[in-house]
Amino acid sequence: RGKTIVVMGRPSAIYLLTDASPMTLSTWDFWQFYGSLPPWVNALTEAFYRVSVHRPDAVAVFNDPETYPLAPWARNLLADYVAVDRVSVGSRSLSIYKLCNTVACPAPTIRGARD
Repeated sequence: RGKTIVVMGRPSAIYLLTDASPMTLSTWDFWQFYGSLPPWVNALTEAFYRVSVHRPDAVAVFNDPETYPLAPWARNLLADYVAVDRVSVGSRSLSIYKLCNTVACPAPTIRGARD
């Protein structure tokens, strides 16, 4: 299988800037449109990422003043990743996380991602 990625945040066009394939139920982060979703959608998404073959190789997290905090399923997913790069321009930022499934990985931070 080739490299896979999931994008969290408002600009789903980030998928077009990578050679990796989307590993997601939808390339739109609907959480970012409403700030919440029905519980069954959150449960479905969390169950999807709980399956190891559905865990992407990389996660891109976009943030700006209009971005809602990450959904609970997204914070849980990031617990298995380590931050590898971050780019900020003004009030916007893009953080890249890589799957880290070895004992050498740093401990998760309080926010749920390994920085």
